[in-house]
Amino acid sequence: MKETFNQRILKIVYVKSSVVSDDIHCFLFFCRFYDWLFTNFFLLPLSYIAGKIMERKGNDMDTNLEENRVLFAAGDGTAENPFVILDRDGLEAVSDNLSAHYKLGADIDLLGEAFVPIGTSSSSFNGTLDGDGHAVRGLKVSADGYAGLFGKASSASFKNLTIEGAEIESTKSHAGTLAGYVNGGSITRCSVSGTLAGKDLTGGYAGEASGNVKVQECRMEGSVRASGNTGGFFGKVSGTTERVSAETSRWIKAAGVRALKTMAQTAAATIGTAAVLGDVNWIMTASASLLAGILSLLTSIAGLPELKEEQTLFSDKAIEKMEGRKRM
Repeated sequence: MKETFNQRILKIVYVKSSVVSDDIHCFLFFCRFYDWLFTNFFLLPLSYIAGKIMERKGNDMDTNLEENRVLFAAGDGTAENPFVILDRDGLEAVSDNLSAHYKLGADIDLLGEAFVPIGTSSSSFNGTLDGDGHAVRGLKVSADGYAGLFGKASSASFKNLTIEGAEIESTKSHAGTLAGYVNGGSITRCSVSGTLAGKDLTGGYAGEASGNVKVQECRMEGSVRASGNTGGFFGKVSGTTERVSAETSRWIKAAGVRALKTMAQTAAATIGTAAVLGDVNWIMTASASLLAGILSLLTSIAGLPELKEEQTLFSDKAIEKMEGRKRM
């Protein structure tokens, strides 16, 4: 039977369709293979690497957050711009930089939880701490030695600081509310209170003071107990201390102001009188003013014996309390 033209066209279309269909199957197979290859040998390793990178970044962020948690509220640690401490974390962070300058920005309550002293016998604090009128409360330290808010301080400066309700104990030696040991430096307008116990070298402010330590306008309340060297301020002084009580400081300021006023009044009166006479002798005016200032100071000193014994600036009782001759 002879094929018609239409049958021949349909046959050709069928054959061509079969060929195209095979080509499509091959193409789809290749696409699936390429997708599998791309996924398993590119996307999966890339995803793994990206995951590791993100994990590392996450750890770094956690570390940074941890560091920021103990960073100070402000400052760069210089004398002009000290680090500002607001909480326990900031106070503990002082141990990371023992030569910087610090200032309290708020009262800090340590809640009676164990505190590790700042600085050790071999690594002392030699910066500055300005309490700025704030207080550290609930300080509790128990150590084998060098017990206190600071373990050891050398040429350090402390001022305007209050430590309230401290519990300091050393099973060996060197115990003090402020520091176990101070070598040089200054303690100005500070106040400490609490209980201290140790075997030797135990004092209200420091177990031992050496070098030239200047103490000005400071007070201590509480009990100090030890079998060895004990004192209200220092358990032992192996160097020299310059002590100026609050009363002494106020007296010096008052006497100085009084002397300056007297000098100014004398100068004004002398110049006024000389001006009326038409000739101002400046040398005589300066001499008269200076003499008046000296007389004013001598008058202030002359008034000291009128004070009661417990108020006298350099009474035996005051010195006894300062040196710790009277055991507590």
